[in-house]
Amino acid sequence: MQAERQPVDSVVVPLGTIDAATAVASLGLDANKPGWHKRDILDAGLARDLSNPPGPWHQDYVVVVQSLGRLRETLPLFSAEGRAKHLAVVVEQSDPTRPFHTGLAATAAESVTLGTLDWLPGARVIEVASAGWLDVHGVLAAVAAQGRRTLPLGGLRLGVAGKDTAAWAAADPQARWVSPDVDMDMVEPVDSMDVMAGPAEGPAEGLAAQLAPVDPFNSSPAGFKTFPGRSTASLEAIDGGTWWKLTGQETAGTEPLLLDTRTGGFTEIHIGALRNFWSVQLEGLESLTPMACARALSQLAASGVPLTLGAIPPLAEGLLGTETMAALRENAGPTDSATDREAASIATRRTALRAFLPRYRGGVLRRAAGLADSLDPAISVLLASKRPAMVPHALAQVARQSWTNTETVLILHGVDELGPEGDAAVAAFPGLLTVVHAPQSLTLGGALNLGAGQASGEYLAKMDDDDWYGPRHLEDLFLAREYSDAVLVGSPVEFTYLEGPDITTRRSHAGEQYTRHVAGGTMFISAHDLRAAGGWRNAPRAVDRALLDAVLAAGGTVYRNHGQNYMMHRRSGSGPAHTWQADDSVFLQDTLEQWNGFRPAPQMDLPPREPLQERRSAGYRSWFSAGHHAPA
Repeated sequence: MQAERQPVDSVVVPLGTIDAATAVASLGLDANKPGWHKRDILDAGLARDLSNPPGPWHQDYVVVVQSLGRLRETLPLFSAEGRAKHLAVVVEQSDPTRPFHTGLAATAAESVTLGTLDWLPGARVIEVASAGWLDVHGVLAAVAAQGRRTLPLGGLRLGVAGKDTAAWAAADPQARWVSPDVDMDMVEPVDSMDVMAGPAEGPAEGLAAQLAPVDPFNSSPAGFKTFPGRSTASLEAIDGGTWWKLTGQETAGTEPLLLDTRTGGFTEIHIGALRNFWSVQLEGLESLTPMACARALSQLAASGVPLTLGAIPPLAEGLLGTETMAALRENAGPTDSATDREAASIATRRTALRAFLPRYRGGVLRRAAGLADSLDPAISVLLASKRPAMVPHALAQVARQSWTNTETVLILHGVDELGPEGDAAVAAFPGLLTVVHAPQSLTLGGALNLGAGQASGEYLAKMDDDDWYGPRHLEDLFLAREYSDAVLVGSPVEFTYLEGPDITTRRSHAGEQYTRHVAGGTMFISAHDLRAAGGWRNAPRAVDRALLDAVLAAGGTVYRNHGQNYMMHRRSGSGPAHTWQADDSVFLQDTLEQWNGFRPAPQMDLPPREPLQERRSAGYRSWFSAGHHAPA
């Protein structure tokens, strides 16, 4: 047996634009030595040696991909590629807004290196060498995961018969290539699949005719720019959507950017190229097959790219569904307002994510496998208050949430009696409500931990008693956790109502991204992860910052979603009314937009209010009210 496990060849798999020989030479390997083979992993007729599992056995195995997203799209096809002594992944382009991980922890018998290519800026090279044997698929799955902790299909094992249905895997590392000729009844249970996606016989044989999930690594709101630097662009489908020509107004006279999608759909690199434009006019959709058109639109919609639509094949509309099509049409077209532009994007992407994230679209697979659909998990809202007068307002913000599977834990910190209005608000609250009395002697962190101990939800959402929250606040936080896989998710302090000067401000915000800080009144974390981080620090203030620091120190990630569901309320001066001691001037710094009076963002679904003249000094008005524009 040992003799059979000698390396028999070296393989290069080209899924990018770099020539295979060039890629091999750039790694310091001799592409001219005998034994090198080029494998087309996308070829439906590709010969696969299944005679001596877990082989075949390779000396070198090199994969060249245009981006990590492309590797994720093809991941199941590598599951029968065997073992190698040396494995390298050349990633031609990487997203500069995201951290880049090898995803691998080397053992004593292995070495892992992360490098670059001097002649190709932005490229990354991951090389793994072992004294033993490396599982090709296992290494590639770790690289493709980029530190993500969850299985996209929630533990369901999917068999993929070819590249046409590989998108159903959404880069789940448990998905496997299975020969269309295999008799699943003869497969050992440990290697069996719950459901097959492809032409093989089975309850899901029609999946090839249905729209697959979007991979949230490729298609999500991450990287959305609230204030992009360019105006409009056109995106035209060429050769049936294998190429897309991107032409921007500011680039007149220069060569358009060609987006290469020959081996799949849009990747994170393609979506990143579209982020720089205020809106994108889609052209040539009528030339696509209904499936290709629907696939492209589902990815663009889930990413929140502001679109102007052309003609769409009717069958593509059917694949997308009525709700997604309605969102695309209602929110299509350019607008002059940055706030309205983002609000339209939020509405579109929320609908598309609800339809096509693996958690939801995977229901098709679960039903085919005879399993129950994944239900929306329970969210426990932690609402701590030392002010009885604010309890009615706070409970009203929770009651208006669209997420129905919620419970509210009202933590009365040092409060014995609520008074008539507070008691009436508690009695009238329409959802599950637990009232916890925390003694005054407890710190704020201690009070929050006391409340968390009474919560039964899988996730915990912290809300403040005096701020405003949009009705989709909890829903959008949960979706953000789904597509970011972050340990802790929250929103920025972007919109603030300053009660003293009666001004609403919108501070500078870089858009959705991984970060180190979110607003304390928007923190969203699983109960498990909160316990793992030690809960809230036993301190009278700065407990939110302490939790963020604990999550980051443990190697977790923090993600910030959009800011239109949260509006901070600052009363006159800093005073004792706020845990965060800050003067109004703090919220007037880095301001991109200002309005006189109360001006909530569109996603808040609250009516605006004109300025209260009796509360405004004649010399204190919004700078923008004088006709000034936001700085570029």
